[in-house]
Amino acid sequence: VAADTTVVVRFSEPMEDAGEIDLVGVVRSDELTWNATNDELTFVPPALPEGPVEVRLNGFADVAGNALFPHAFSFDVARSAPLVTASSPAEGATDVSGRVGTITIEFSRGMDVSVGTVSAVEGGATVLGMRWTSTRALEVSVDVLAYETTHRFALEGFTDRAGNALDATSYLEDGHLDFTTSADTDAPRVAEATPNEGTLDVDDGATTEIVLVFDEPMAEAGTATLVVDGTETVLDATWSDPRTLTLDVVGLLRGDAEHRVRLEGLTDVAGNALDGAPVLVDGALDFVTGRDVAEPFVRISDPVEGSDNVGWRRDVIRLELSEAMDTSITDVTIDDGVAPFVVTGTWSMGDSVLTLDVTGRLAAATSYRVDLRGLMDAGGTPLDADHPYLGDGALDFVGDQPTGENCRDAVTTAEATTTDGVHRWAFPEASIAFADGGASTCGVNGSPPADGVIRYTKTTGDLASGGTALRIRAEGVGNLLQERLTVQVFAGVCEPTVALATPGTELKCVSGRQVQEQYLDLPAGDYYVWFSSGGSTTAFFYGGTIELEEVAAVPEGESCVDPLDRTSAQYVAPSAAGEAESWLLTTGSMTGYDVGVVAGTDEIACDARTGPDAVIEVQKASATSVLRIHAEGDAENTTSMDFSLDLRTTCDGGEEDSVLCEYSIAPRADGARYFRGPAGTYYLWVAAEFYSIDFPTVRVSVQEIEPAAGESCATALPLTVGTTNAVSPGSTRTVDHPSCAEATDALTWYRFTATTRHTRLRSNTGALVATAHVAGARELDCREGAESRDATVFSEIGDEICVAVATDAGVTSLELEAMAYEGVAGAPTVLPFTLPINPSNGETLNPGTLYWVGLTPTTLYSNNAQVGVLTGPVAGGVMEYLQDGLGFEELGYAAVVVGEQLFVLEEQQRSGATGRVRRVIDTMGRLNPVEWDTGSAY
Repeated sequence: VAADTTVVVRFSEPMEDAGEIDLVGVVRSDELTWNATNDELTFVPPALPEGPVEVRLNGFADVAGNALFPHAFSFDVARSAPLVTASSPAEGATDVSGRVGTITIEFSRGMDVSVGTVSAVEGGATVLGMRWTSTRALEVSVDVLAYETTHRFALEGFTDRAGNALDATSYLEDGHLDFTTSADTDAPRVAEATPNEGTLDVDDGATTEIVLVFDEPMAEAGTATLVVDGTETVLDATWSDPRTLTLDVVGLLRGDAEHRVRLEGLTDVAGNALDGAPVLVDGALDFVTGRDVAEPFVRISDPVEGSDNVGWRRDVIRLELSEAMDTSITDVTIDDGVAPFVVTGTWSMGDSVLTLDVTGRLAAATSYRVDLRGLMDAGGTPLDADHPYLGDGALDFVGDQPTGENCRDAVTTAEATTTDGVHRWAFPEASIAFADGGASTCGVNGSPPADGVIRYTKTTGDLASGGTALRIRAEGVGNLLQERLTVQVFAGVCEPTVALATPGTELKCVSGRQVQEQYLDLPAGDYYVWFSSGGSTTAFFYGGTIELEEVAAVPEGESCVDPLDRTSAQYVAPSAAGEAESWLLTTGSMTGYDVGVVAGTDEIACDARTGPDAVIEVQKASATSVLRIHAEGDAENTTSMDFSLDLRTTCDGGEEDSVLCEYSIAPRADGARYFRGPAGTYYLWVAAEFYSIDFPTVRVSVQEIEPAAGESCATALPLTVGTTNAVSPGSTRTVDHPSCAEATDALTWYRFTATTRHTRLRSNTGALVATAHVAGARELDCREGAESRDATVFSEIGDEICVAVATDAGVTSLELEAMAYEGVAGAPTVLPFTLPINPSNGETLNPGTLYWVGLTPTTLYSNNAQVGVLTGPVAGGVMEYLQDGLGFEELGYAAVVVGEQLFVLEEQQRSGATGRVRRVIDTMGRLNPVEWDTGSAY
């Protein structure tokens, strides 16, 4: 739906000029435009936000004052392309340092973090990598940039989570990020040295050169002076490239001595003097030569030994050792206390720095031990495990406090506020940044921008073993669709993709309500509660609160753990033998969605999505009885939504166990549902029809009826074909209701056996008459009034046919006449028609959009909602459409031919129309629309 859409609501009858339309979270207004007959209103809202919009109709009534049951519906506003909203450096910026290091790009909404690339298309920059800091923010690492240069970066392949491609022209103008670096005023630095600063046991006999690598191009100027035991030697220098300086030390190093290489006069190409602090500390390279007698040790690490706040997003562990090491040893074991794992490292800095790749391996609030005792120096001497820095040859650290971002950052009760056994977590707005696939399978608002997770360890067993049930309560920050929480629970498995692929792991998924409350009867174990808010077009997590509590019981009626029954407090016994028993449930008394596991998937059998539900155990004592089931709202008209009912043979089975289901039951409807089946125990699910509405006040009545003679088709009174049967309809109720009867109508049922394939039935007076086929349990005809005196039944000889008449209509005779009829004879003739091309889209018309067919002696006609009347010769061929100017409203659902003439019945009252019947084709087979029945009205 477009953002500038107009909302039109059409009612079944004229309404009072009153009422309010509420586009939740957008606008609420009673300034509505009505048509001349007051059965249609139009409302033009302001520009709508992208994504789902919920509409509620409040305070409407017809002209007689009968209130409209509050009604709600939703639609989805078309999504525009995501945009770049900011960057650093900013688009078009000048005077940017070449050492910017990281480019940040911000987007207007959550993006698909698995796609998209940033590349340098001008300026010669080297892109080192990309890292999403949230679904809306991207960091791009770049090497030192060329100075006084215009740099241009292309953003390609980026989409939001709904698949909409990035529109990079809004902020970036030409679709590229452009900025210019300043003149070079940044001091160059040493990036790497071999041997490394502070290295011990350097082999003076094997070391012939010293290599220094700088972080930017250097001028080939300056000197490097070696100082050993007070002797200074200016070293011969060679630049292999503008960043790499090689110093010749053949024959210059001495054994068991301290060496110092003093760097003087070195500048970058812009003339900036060397900053000697990085790597070198004091501007000179220091190392010690000697025989391999000292044990190597870890001098420093990142993270440092004993750290207790190491982030789970960390990708590397860096270890700087005292001397050159055996680089063939690259694997190191890390113990997390659960399942030790091996990581592989790379050596640098003269083989004295080991960098371990731990991407995706660290978790919050977890203790790690990195065992380094297997390392040896280049001469084979093992690591000094007793060196004071590590103390035991292992690097120990602890992950920082979790925030709930993902499985590696899952919060636990340690981060909760606990009061009287209730664990409560409050998650602020935007505190969760990424979407990991949790709390997404049942969302009503598309894929969320971010989701979080709680790991809860249940130590007690389930209720049957004397344990507890788990109560889960989730509350969003507001009642807008994007503010409501979606909650998903997994057993034993945290990762959503793995959990969803493992049968039985997903325990519950609910969404669409500001407050979700569920009760799960679970054994001891680990459970993962995922939560999210927002949708595929919203930019961030809106915040929310989660509560977990182990409780001694599940509220009665909430789920199959304890269905409502005749012992429940809500139960009302029959007023007399044979009358209905009932259960009275009050507003909000049921909070959870329990009929299935995944809301929107495992639902009431006949309803795609429902709200909070209750379950009632129903007893059926007799195999021949009929259960009359009725649900109604409270008399004060506070019940706001329709109900859905689903009767099942098992409580916790699926829709395949449903034996009776009906939806859109109005709160004060007169109708009831009737069920025939074996004696036994059944389970009646009662649900609010709209997912965002609280459970309404409802009285559910169940009456077991043994139909008396004439009260049902099964107990119908006998009739004889070929005579006029005297009848005295006397039933005051019926358990079989034809389609044209009111729920309160008293009907009397009769039954006959067909002796021919055509039976004509005639009553002595006009009354409601319905016929039904017994074996097929299907209605054949239903009519009332004067035209009901005659009814025609087509059937096979020997079929049992039921006839219902209105008890109070004064019918005293039913004449049944057997008519000669052989049925449809002959072989079918195939008419090889080809549908034409739809001019609106260039595709062949969909046959499913044909609403009627009329066949004259020469021509076949049909109508299509998109192009009007179709025509073709009886012999077959390609059909064409007539340029008749008639739309669907004029052509309707019905047509009839008389000779070559074609008549249609328009679908609804049109502006300026005088009747409903129109002749479209005249006696000569020509297109000639004429108003035919000018005295009729819709």
